[in-house]
Amino acid sequence: MSESPSNLDQLIAELLLRLERGEQVSLEDFLARHPAEALELHRFVQDLSLLNGRPAGLTDCDATLIGPPAEVGLSVSDWGPGRAGMANGDAAATGQIFDRYQLLGAPLGRGGMGVVYRARLLGTGVQVALKQLRRTEATEQRMFLAEIDAAAGLRHPNIVPVYHAGETDGLLWYTMALISGGSLAERRELFGGSVRLVVELMLKVIRAVHFAHQRRVLHRDLKPSNILLDEGGEPHVADFGLAVRLTEGGGVATDHPAAGSLPWLAPEIVELSRMPRAERLRRSEAVLTTAVDVWSLGVILYELLTGERPFAGTTYEELASAILSGDVPSPCSLRPEIPRDLEAVCLFCLQREPGQRYESAAALAGDLERWQRDEPVRARRTALPERLLQWCRRAPAMAAVSMAMLVLLLVMSVGYVELVMRLRPTVLQSMQVQANYLAGHLAGLVKEKLGKYANRVLAQAEELRKIPLGESVSEGDGKGIQDRLDAMVEGSEPFQNAFLLDSTGRILKSSKGFEPPSNGRYSDRDYFDYWKHHPEGFGEVYVGRVYESSVDKFGKLPFSIRIPRDGAEFWVFSASILTDADLDLETGSLSAGGNTVCLVAEPDMSSDPDGRYAGVDSEHVIFVHPKLKPGDRSVVVNLPVNPGAGRQAGAPPFLPITDYRDPLQGGAWVVGSARVPGTGISILVQRNQDTDLSWIEGSAVRLLLWVLAAPVSGLIVWVFLRWWGRLRLSRG
Repeated sequence: MSESPSNLDQLIAELLLRLERGEQVSLEDFLARHPAEALELHRFVQDLSLLNGRPAGLTDCDATLIGPPAEVGLSVSDWGPGRAGMANGDAAATGQIFDRYQLLGAPLGRGGMGVVYRARLLGTGVQVALKQLRRTEATEQRMFLAEIDAAAGLRHPNIVPVYHAGETDGLLWYTMALISGGSLAERRELFGGSVRLVVELMLKVIRAVHFAHQRRVLHRDLKPSNILLDEGGEPHVADFGLAVRLTEGGGVATDHPAAGSLPWLAPEIVELSRMPRAERLRRSEAVLTTAVDVWSLGVILYELLTGERPFAGTTYEELASAILSGDVPSPCSLRPEIPRDLEAVCLFCLQREPGQRYESAAALAGDLERWQRDEPVRARRTALPERLLQWCRRAPAMAAVSMAMLVLLLVMSVGYVELVMRLRPTVLQSMQVQANYLAGHLAGLVKEKLGKYANRVLAQAEELRKIPLGESVSEGDGKGIQDRLDAMVEGSEPFQNAFLLDSTGRILKSSKGFEPPSNGRYSDRDYFDYWKHHPEGFGEVYVGRVYESSVDKFGKLPFSIRIPRDGAEFWVFSASILTDADLDLETGSLSAGGNTVCLVAEPDMSSDPDGRYAGVDSEHVIFVHPKLKPGDRSVVVNLPVNPGAGRQAGAPPFLPITDYRDPLQGGAWVVGSARVPGTGISILVQRNQDTDLSWIEGSAVRLLLWVLAAPVSGLIVWVFLRWWGRLRLSRG
């Protein structure tokens, strides 16, 4: 059974080359994989160690070189089939030789088809587990060879490796690594223990299972007794006796589709076991998928987390019915300290339908790794506060910096809002002062303009004063009076009518085109009442209150003068202009820089054809406004009158207003006012709050944008890098 010396030279060269590269090489594993050359390799390493000391990088060298001296001297010819003294017995086999191995002690375990011994490779200290097939039926031999084929191709740190296989005295056998720490089923202290240790152990098992799945090997018999632990507690997946090869489509066709162990058997396999044989074979390829192993892994995880199995029952039928029912007690109900995310992962593996479980063992491992990193798991939708808390636990330093920045942002925002609130009254007060100043300036301009109209009235009154005194007016003088009245409405000034009243308020003459009231009197007009109580000398022109004509409904502003006659008799000469077309005052051009300029007057209560002024003494009317078009009626407005306006020279006629609502345009306005000297007319200068306060709001927005720029930019970069990383991973 010895192989050629050239193969030995190749193995020595391979060993030396790996050591020169700095690799860690297990001498026990190396010898176990090449049992035919093990003795020569053993002697070579022993001689090399005597000459140069133990080679660096060669692990478990001291233990492997230890062996009984008599056996070290055995030659390859000493090994032979005739030494298989334990081929047909299960008794203690210490010292008995089977092929190239010495059996040590009683069997480590027995199965339905075979028995496992502890064995030592002759001539070395290498100990292995040797599994014999104790049955000679063709079906069992075929399954045993399939087990060897499935396990031999898997080289993973957490899968028990197969070393050597053969047939001796008609018995099939193979050797594998000896894992001496017992199975997971024997380590009951791990069940219901530390959650994090359970997850770490299961991750190694799951990655090993996924490694097998990637090589199209479906284990089908995952359970705690098939997970072996070494002295360091590392798990190793063992017993691929029921393993099958997956097809290209992901399923498998087999003669034994319903094999496995309860209660780790998936519900679809339980259902398959209850079908007739022909139906089982037909449906096996669709049923036997990696979801079967994912279910078994979920059951093992459940056991380790809670210390109890998810399905109760003492007989096959009871267990099968419990599995098919799909009723799994919540792990948290058995052990409340289990995290909710971990419970969700466990239950996600145990979904009744295969398509609702994790699509692969790798996906299950990924969710467990996310739980380890305090990241949200796929198995459960996590609320935003919980996700935020998980992120804080994952990255406490970044969370602390982010919280500090958030607090800084909040403090700055609150501070700026407080600053704006403090600045707002100051800014409004400044706007009020500016509006009052501008109103006072404009009042002088309006006074100058109205003075031109008044001078026109005064010039005509001078001519009317020349009419001789007497009880009656001659025909010639009457014609002169009519000419003077007609000249008022035909001149360049916008006078709309003119008339002459006697001391009783009766109309003596009126300009052409004017229709006097039916009673022919204006004794109730504001300007007539004014001259009745002010018998001062000739020369003052009174600008009266705005009135609405009872004849044509137009708003009018009267200019009047008292012309003395005999004794107590007097005439009142009055000419009115229409309150439209800006009175030629060009107030629209003054409404610049965010200002609106308008003229306000108290209405003449005697002229109220529609009853708009009745019973409201404090109301005023806006009769000139940029929004009023020619022919528009004046607009009633209620303004707070300044009580001290009559006692203080230059005092504004209205109280300060900072939130004025203009009836003709929207927005909030700050209002300044001033009285036009010698008249009942007031100037209103309105400044829009939005315009003047926009710089505060704009600077606040800019400040917030600058403060937010850093975290938002960081978030964008983080999202991009995360996306880029996932893209690269998806492309392999």
